[in-house]
Amino acid sequence: MNSELRSSLLRAGALLLASYGLFYFSYKYYVPIRADFYRYYPMYQRPLDFTAATAPFVYRQVSAVITHALYLTGIFYPEDISFKDPDIDQRMFFSALLANYLGLLLAAIVAGRIAELKTGSFSFSLIAGLLCLISFHTQTAVITGLTDGISWFFVAALYLLYLRGARLLFLVLLVLSIFQREIISLVFILLGSFALLLGSGEKRQNVFVLACAGTCFAAYLLLRTVIIAAPGYEFQLSLASVLANVLSPYAVSLRAVVLQGFMSQNVIFIAAAAHAALWLKAREMPREFLVLFFTFVALAAIGLADGIGVNIGRIGGMLSPAFAALAAAALWRLERLAQNAS
Repeated sequence: MNSELRSSLLRAGALLLASYGLFYFSYKYYVPIRADFYRYYPMYQRPLDFTAATAPFVYRQVSAVITHALYLTGIFYPEDISFKDPDIDQRMFFSALLANYLGLLLAAIVAGRIAELKTGSFSFSLIAGLLCLISFHTQTAVITGLTDGISWFFVAALYLLYLRGARLLFLVLLVLSIFQREIISLVFILLGSFALLLGSGEKRQNVFVLACAGTCFAAYLLLRTVIIAAPGYEFQLSLASVLANVLSPYAVSLRAVVLQGFMSQNVIFIAAAAHAALWLKAREMPREFLVLFFTFVALAAIGLADGIGVNIGRIGGMLSPAFAALAAAALWRLERLAQNAS
């Protein structure tokens, strides 16, 4: 067994042991209060049935397929839980939470791998994974039976492939993300654009990412409006609605947006603090962090314009694995600077 594989297995095992209690707590005490779970539930029962829900939910089929597959395995823990609904099969509820937990765990493992590539340190790669696991969103949005856990894994894996320049795998996974969460393509449109503007990374790689992401997002719009035009949330595609949201900034409580949308980004705060300290100590500010930060800001602005309100917190939270990796890398650099100064 080579050292890279051994390191990956050790990191995966440690993160599993550190996090399985989070899954148990969510399964035991989480009660779905968002109507979204009830939109996804028929999809979990009938994956790939594009009449099972309305848009945009029905296009998020990867989570539905994974949840249904876990349900078919028969894996189940027959615990007495807080959520009781005669119309909801507890086994399916368990499978939905398990799918998202596994997605979160994989996202943390990938975040650790990104940090390891940047630092060569197993300890700091583990810190990256742990930061991902302790995100504010872990039990408020991820292990909740929706689609966030799998979406976090997509973003983490795509970011790793982007940094590694693995174009074919990046393209395949990005195409698949059309059927997971439409916002993932938008994330990489923004990331590729800011990388080009700030001169971060290889120019040809950023152009490739921008072109692929733009094509995938266009394909999603075509899917939603022409190929499988499911009804629902038509205002998201309306320019008039976007303009109305921009011109009516008080339609959503500013306090709610700040508290739920921005104050929930604890991993981003940690990454920002680490990079601020790095700047003050050595006048170093990695462009990768600036690219990711501006991507988050632009994503939040687009979300507000599209009328998602406080849900910008959940959307921005998808960047947590990448921010966790960069935070760990910055902390590693600070430690090296301290060692050199002593």
